[in-house]
Amino acid sequence: MNSLPEDESAWAARRNLLCQEVGRVVYASQMLEQQIDLAVAILNKTLSVQIDARSLAAPEDKRPLGGLIKALTKAFGGAFAGRSQLDEALDARNRVVHEFFVRNNDAFSDLEVYERALAALRADSRKVSAGAVLMHQTYLDLCSKYDVDEARVSIRQFRVSGHPDA
Repeated sequence: MNSLPEDESAWAARRNLLCQEVGRVVYASQMLEQQIDLAVAILNKTLSVQIDARSLAAPEDKRPLGGLIKALTKAFGGAFAGRSQLDEALDARNRVVHEFFVRNNDAFSDLEVYERALAALRADSRKVSAGAVLMHQTYLDLCSKYDVDEARVSIRQFRVSGHPDA
C-alpha cells in the first residue's frame, strides 16, 4: 500500500480530480437522458407546440436511464442499432453514480487504488459520452427524417425547486 502521500495538498488535488471526473459522467448521463427523451418524443410524435415560446416541447420523462433506453428501443419498433452502446453507457453510468465512491473509498488514501480508480472512471466517462454523442446524432437524424426543426425543440422540464419557472 502506498498510503499517506508526500503532502496533503497532493491528496486534495487527487480528490478534486476524482470528483470532477464523476461530475463529468453525471453531466454526460443527463445529456444522454435528454437526447433519448427527445428521440422518443419525435418517434412517438409527442412533441407539442408551445405558442408562447414558439417552439416545440417534449414532455419531461422521469424514467431512469434504463427505462428510457427500453422506451427508445420500443419506439424504434424493437430494434435500435446503437442499443449495445447505450447498454454499455448505462452500465458505466450506474457504476459511477451508484458505486464509485463506495467501492473506491480507499482511493483517497492509497495511490495505487487512486490510479486504478481514476483510469476506470475515465473509461466509464468515455462510454457515457459516446452514448450521448450517438443519441445526439440519432436525434439530429430523426429531426431530418421527420422534418423537425431541431433548433425549436426543447424538453418541458421542472427546475430543481419543482417549479418550471424557478
